[in-house]
Amino acid sequence: MKKSAILAFILTILCLTVQPSPTYAASPKITEFHTAGSYTYFYKSDGSLWRFGMYESIPHRVELPQKAVKFLMDAYDTLVLFEDGTVWKYPSEGSGAPSQMTALNGTVDIAGSNNHYLALKEDGTVWAWGINSRGQLGNGQLSDSWDNPPQQVPGLTGIKAIAAGEYSLALNSRGEVYTWGGWEHLSRVTSSNPYGFRISPLRVYSLPEITAIDMYATRALALDASGHVYTWGQNFLGLNPKNNYGILDTPAQIPGLEGVRKISMGLTALFLKADGAVYEAGVDYSKPNLTQAEYEQMQRPHPVPSLKGITDIASKGEQRFALDVTGDLYAWGNSSFGRLGDGLMTWKSRQEQPVRILDTGTVIIDGVQQDYPGVIREGVTMVPLRKLAEPLGAALSFVAQTKEVTISYRNQKVTMKPGDAAVTVNGNKVLLGGPIRIYNNETHVPLRFISELFGAEVGWNADKAEISVITAK
Repeated sequence: MKKSAILAFILTILCLTVQPSPTYAASPKITEFHTAGSYTYFYKSDGSLWRFGMYESIPHRVELPQKAVKFLMDAYDTLVLFEDGTVWKYPSEGSGAPSQMTALNGTVDIAGSNNHYLALKEDGTVWAWGINSRGQLGNGQLSDSWDNPPQQVPGLTGIKAIAAGEYSLALNSRGEVYTWGGWEHLSRVTSSNPYGFRISPLRVYSLPEITAIDMYATRALALDASGHVYTWGQNFLGLNPKNNYGILDTPAQIPGLEGVRKISMGLTALFLKADGAVYEAGVDYSKPNLTQAEYEQMQRPHPVPSLKGITDIASKGEQRFALDVTGDLYAWGNSSFGRLGDGLMTWKSRQEQPVRILDTGTVIIDGVQQDYPGVIREGVTMVPLRKLAEPLGAALSFVAQTKEVTISYRNQKVTMKPGDAAVTVNGNKVLLGGPIRIYNNETHVPLRFISELFGAEVGWNADKAEISVITAK
């Protein structure tokens, strides 16, 4: 290639990097999210549905036939509650077609644990299925087998909320809480129930009028109309020094909490206050090398200072999430296998403080939607280098010792390394305006730089967060 042609190419790239980038920040914002444990789903303001988790550390777009209002993991499958009141089971990818759970038509909420599941219907009845070894199904019996299909829990009417862990909870329209399944109670031992499990719903007394409930494992939470929170079950906050690791049979008010309007119970508890502040309480045992002082501080409700203007929260297992008024979703806790949507895949990795999940857009090449998203960061769209370059006809090579990547396309040769904010084009250094990054264990580069290097045109649809690439013919 002539020197003049090389110079013209370099000047073109320089212009691309120094001129203002398209305002990708105008992409649709998050309006609601649902964490199902292994996966987290969220809707954007354009109605699109996105998902991350379980080896998908970058949110990517998914399609469903209608609007979903709740997601729940059922072993390796996913239960989806749609806005028309139907519940469908979606098997793990590639293992079968979705199937409708027809016994649950008219459902308004679903809840579950590792061994049993609940459904709340619009008529105020509760339905249960799964393992019944501790009376979790509330049908007056015990069984180690998997009970399916769902059956109505006797004696419950006017229910408006449900929760499930190692046992079950239900809240009725009068603010009364009922529970079944769970711990042994010697006063209820019979020949057919030798451990005294609660095999039918019983009211939880010593509570004021309750407006919300939640639970995880054997830890229960209840929120009253005045904004105070109560807990019972596993004494995870050490409220009774004489029974620090035991069971609270009677609900106890959590001190230091007022003005709470939403609760969520996972490995730790989250509390959303009326002013948009978030408080957390409980010990995250996945955090290593805790001192006694740290342990005691984590047990007490304490603010998460970086979170402001929060509108929704969720604590699920070892992951915590918070959505703010601007439509940004934050996550913290155990980020193993991509569960926080922050691009990290490392096993046993953690985010001690809330981090904003990656903003992503749909990549369309020559009219075909790709199976990978573009990561939008600071106004620049990043794409996985190999997945973009190879379909466009470029050859890639990688030097493990130096981590240097080389792209060869026609008469162009571009070399780069993750973390660098510049590349070498035919021996000449060119600034990118941002570093090359690793997401999902893949090298990501600026889409516009790579696409226009290949002679492609790049477009942006802010209303749909779509990045279009038209390749040179």
